[in-house]
Amino acid sequence: MKKKVRKVQIVVLHHNKKTAQTFLLLLKTNKKRGSFWQNVTGGVDKGEDFKQAAYREVEEETGLKKKKVSKLISLFDFDFINERYACECHEKVYLLITFSEHDVKIDKKEHDEFQWFNFFDYPKKLLKYESNQQAIEMAKEIISEKNLL
Repeated sequence: MKKKVRKVQIVVLHHNKKTAQTFLLLLKTNKKRGSFWQNVTGGVDKGEDFKQAAYREVEEETGLKKKKVSKLISLFDFDFINERYACECHEKVYLLITFSEHDVKIDKKEHDEFQWFNFFDYPKKLLKYESNQQAIEMAKEIISEKNLL
């Protein structure tokens, strides 16, 4: 297994300052991709750093533009083997917070549904991959520690 791939995963939150509510955006992959719920994810293109890839993937998959992002915080990195694609992956996980409302525009080539969930009480059973849940839980810790909302 020689192929090495760089990936990003982004926990996308919208915090409504008026109501003090925080919402988590999850995307459902289309049938062709497995019909499961996940955070925003994607590959890092050649010549692109992880942070640039995070902003690009969020815009491609949700329509949220960089100028509407209030915070982008690195959470953690991890390595794993993706047997389906026969590659070694290095993934960097981010927390993205926006205080601005926006209309989510999903890319139908990848996803067929999206939903905003209460961040502090989201349905964990929906997530297929443990790394998605770990990312969300880490986001909760960072938000609490740094009083980000």
